[in-house]
Amino acid sequence: MRLLFLFGCFLAMTSCVAAQEDDSRQWSVWLEDLRESFISEGISGRTFDRALGDTTPDERVLRLDSEQPEFVRPIWEYLEGAVSSQRISKGQEMIARHGDLLERISEEHGVATEVLVSIWGIETNYGSNKGRLHVPRSLATLAYGSDRHAFGREQLLSAMQLLEEGVMSSESMVGSWAGALGHMQFLPSNYQTYGVDYDGDGVRDLSGSVPDAIASAAGFLRAKGWRRGEDWGMEVVVPDGFDYGLAKSSVRKTGEDWERLGVRGVGGSLPAEEGYLLLLAGHRGPVFFVGKNFEVLKRYNPSTAYAMAVSRLSDCLNDCVGLLGSWPVEDGVLSRGEKISLQRGLVAAGYDIGVDGIVGPNTRAALRSWQRANGEVVDGYPTRSLLQRLNGE
Repeated sequence: MRLLFLFGCFLAMTSCVAAQEDDSRQWSVWLEDLRESFISEGISGRTFDRALGDTTPDERVLRLDSEQPEFVRPIWEYLEGAVSSQRISKGQEMIARHGDLLERISEEHGVATEVLVSIWGIETNYGSNKGRLHVPRSLATLAYGSDRHAFGREQLLSAMQLLEEGVMSSESMVGSWAGALGHMQFLPSNYQTYGVDYDGDGVRDLSGSVPDAIASAAGFLRAKGWRRGEDWGMEVVVPDGFDYGLAKSSVRKTGEDWERLGVRGVGGSLPAEEGYLLLLAGHRGPVFFVGKNFEVLKRYNPSTAYAMAVSRLSDCLNDCVGLLGSWPVEDGVLSRGEKISLQRGLVAAGYDIGVDGIVGPNTRAALRSWQRANGEVVDGYPTRSLLQRLNGE
């Protein structure tokens, strides 16, 4: 019996080794094809080999890709960590330390000092956590083994071009699992397009130079449409009986028009510019009016939670006022399996959406339609109780 057990272990180990060897061969073949493709696009074989020779996929990258906090944590937990008292006080210290530099950059680009410092704080905790992973390997891993293969390949090519141009060395190209670099976590393609030598030393050094990094971020925001003198938005309250179906990015009105519908700003009048109402946790959570500059923050990072974190931290660097609305913490958040069940329920109800466990715009639109048809509050926010009603439990 013991011999049979040992033989079984041997077979399992042999199978595992064979699988690893097969994976290694597939990676090597893929990497060689990528090398030939990049050479045809102007990357020298020497640059490619120095960056990716003798590498293997980084499993940490694939794990971190599926665990991004702004997408998997409840919004209230994410904001609590992002806008902590420590981050606020450290940000105020950075404003005092780099005041002249920040004021000059802010004046040149029209982006408030507090916004730039907030991005710096949330991206790298003011430069203390810029990432330690080898960027070419991380991006090659994404290009090879993730759903974001097109993104990984595009950014890897940009990273290789930076190496080819001598902007940095392969050894110094370290950053986040997603390939972001420096104090402000610029992707390689943005480094190429928006990276500037602000301190005048002849090098675009977004990792070692605070002036270069902050000026590059300000230039990026300005290029994406940042409006000088406008805020990101504000918290609002809505009247009893308000149609929450209006609270979505496709319904945009001026502050005056929202006020005619009974919407009131917390602490002041609504801005004159056009914006939409944002629900981060359904109708039972806080409601926000957000404008153009909030959307520009989402060009920096597409997560709505991230944009709100930057916005709230920028407010708190001046005067931190708590939210009037409260978060529905008792609801929790749906697991990926529950989100899949929700999507399957919507498909069964006749809605043409994908089933991927990600509650994106299509799922929210279908959910709003189902809510309206079934006499629910139309906020497009998935909860466990709603999931149960959708599935007839």
